[in-house]
Amino acid sequence: MNVRVRFVVRSLLVLGLVAVPPLLASAAIPGVSATINGPSPNPVPAGSTATANAQFSLAADTGPITVSIELQAPGGFGALRLDPAGTTSELTACVESGLAVTCDWDGESADSPQTLSVFIDVDPSVPPGTGANLAAIVTSATLPDTDVYATANISTNPPVGTTSLSGTVLTEGGLPVADACIFVLSSPLFVFQTITDSAGNWSLGDLPDTYSYVVAAVPPFQGSFGPCANNGPPPIPGPGDLQPVFYDDIWIDLSDPALTGGQGDPYVFAVNAGATILTSSTSGIESCLTTAPPEANPRPLCIAQVTTTTTTTTTTLVSTTTTAPDVDAGVTTTTVPPTLPFTGTSTTSLSVIGSLLIGLGAATLLAVRRSRSASDR
Repeated sequence: MNVRVRFVVRSLLVLGLVAVPPLLASAAIPGVSATINGPSPNPVPAGSTATANAQFSLAADTGPITVSIELQAPGGFGALRLDPAGTTSELTACVESGLAVTCDWDGESADSPQTLSVFIDVDPSVPPGTGANLAAIVTSATLPDTDVYATANISTNPPVGTTSLSGTVLTEGGLPVADACIFVLSSPLFVFQTITDSAGNWSLGDLPDTYSYVVAAVPPFQGSFGPCANNGPPPIPGPGDLQPVFYDDIWIDLSDPALTGGQGDPYVFAVNAGATILTSSTSGIESCLTTAPPEANPRPLCIAQVTTTTTTTTTTLVSTTTTAPDVDAGVTTTTVPPTLPFTGTSTTSLSVIGSLLIGLGAATLLAVRRSRSASDR
């Protein structure tokens, strides 16, 4: 998959924003037509199930025919199952073979259109972006070497898991950056994306539990498809503009051919640049966007570190020796110094407080492609 495509926020196919219309096949068997509807959802998360159906219609008597839906996919993609509740009654003797569901039909012109409905079980190990076809096929017992068919595409998204990531995007002085673009790059390769709210907070949930992640924070931009949505990598900031960073505080060179040339893996690019790898649910992912030039190392802090000071009060105790009046001379009693509690003050670093607030204030957004809630717009 092209690196440019990976960075597209609204990759129409990957994010399932393009509806695949029913496709009508031309009739190789006179009077017979087929359409296929679905799959739904599409793309389908690996490890889950989609549905699809095909409708078959007759305008003439055909005699015995078979109708089927076939899965044309790479090995290990998944399997088809009959959906009896969605399949009409004149389709009989239906057989499941894993990659196809086939039914008999004694077709007559007076018959109403018939529907064959199937479940598509996608294997959990299928990589995201894998494509396949569904085909609706009509075969005649009396007209050999002829058939009617219609096709539809299906692709995969990552599996749904329980991992969540959340954080905030700030600029110098601890000011929030609204509408900042968050790209979570994963291994296996996929891009999960969201936009920060008015407080600079973001959150992604339902992420695959077996993936590894790196987080990129990019200054707000208006792309060809809308906010944070571009046909290619984000625009390259100029001098004096806010600069993009990988977590934790690693400048992103958006002009690097290894990232934009279409041959590399942006996750690997990020790791090689020094990005922090996350392998489990993580909150408090603080990204600091500043106008500091790329060569600034270390980069400026968005929240100033407060020096911790400690004031200690020292109490000096003096042992006293007294002579008991009724005791023989030379015998003394010693008073033992008591143990006193520590006395002093300490100042908690503002960065520690800030990291706690990040987790508490993160907004919960929709998974895979997130957008700000209406109340924050």
